[in-house]
Amino acid sequence: MAVPVVVGSAFVAQYPSGGGNFWVPVQYLLGLREIGVDARWLELLWTGGDVELARGFIDAFRRSVERLGVAEWVTLVYFPAGTRDDPPGRAEHVMGLSAAELRARARDALLLNAGTAQRSVPIGTVWLNCNRRAGNADVGRSGARL
Repeated sequence: MAVPVVVGSAFVAQYPSGGGNFWVPVQYLLGLREIGVDARWLELLWTGGDVELARGFIDAFRRSVERLGVAEWVTLVYFPAGTRDDPPGRAEHVMGLSAAELRARARDALLLNAGTAQRSVPIGTVWLNCNRRAGNADVGRSGARL
């Protein structure tokens, strides 16, 4: 049986028009699922405390993943206060798996960290404990690398 994979990103939901940013985690998610891997997409969102901005981003993201038919494999975690560079603070699981479900699924999973998305969240101490890591897949700045 294949190792489950969590595709982590924190750059898609903040771009409600989608575009190229959207396809980075989607291609990994769909490709891995196509070859039989239990893959999930974990998207993180910070809006610096701007509730209206967050609501717009969350709604647009939800519509996009539903339109693409991948919503059942996507979890969106929103941090209502602070920014990506601040300590994580309170997390709201606004779409997809609950915190407990995510922890349970991630326990044996490999984290594919797209674009170093998870750099400021202490994986394993807050809400996600992937025992394996593929490294950082920085596809946005210098081409794909693992």
